[in-house]
Amino acid sequence: KGIFEGACALWVDRETIILGTGVRANEAGVRQVREVLQEMGVKHFIPFPIPYGHAHVDGLMNILDRDLAIIFPWQTPYDVWAALRERGFEVLEAPSVEEVKGGFALNFVALAPRKVVMPAGNPATQAVLEAAGVTVIEHPVDEIMKGWGAIHCMTAFLKRED
Repeated sequence: KGIFEGACALWVDRETIILGTGVRANEAGVRQVREVLQEMGVKHFIPFPIPYGHAHVDGLMNILDRDLAIIFPWQTPYDVWAALRERGFEVLEAPSVEEVKGGFALNFVALAPRKVVMPAGNPATQAVLEAAGVTVIEHPVDEIMKGWGAIHCMTAFLKRED
């Protein structure tokens, strides 16, 4: 009875992952994923109840570096924010509801620490990122956005060196 889509998970570090429940993942699915991840050495699980109107965690927050994240503050649970802060993260706040929901501003991919490819057309969010020292490469994804997806939706995780 478990359901779980990959974008309902967001890696924080090798031992910590955020697992979301909502329209695309239920508690049974999270339990199944958690069991597999524990066998892989993951020790810390941060629950994220994905609010109505969103499908995945990657539309509400993303990781920019080992100590830098950005969230959609109006719909990211306090406990998720607090867990990141406890791990030494600076947590930026996306400044625009329109950019997050309509422009998929947080649906980006980090190519390297503080270097991202994000959907074009999100100037307020881009300014927040650049003010924090993040290099932003904009790319138009208008056609993919028609299907309610963006850059993070089209990619897999990058394997990184320690």
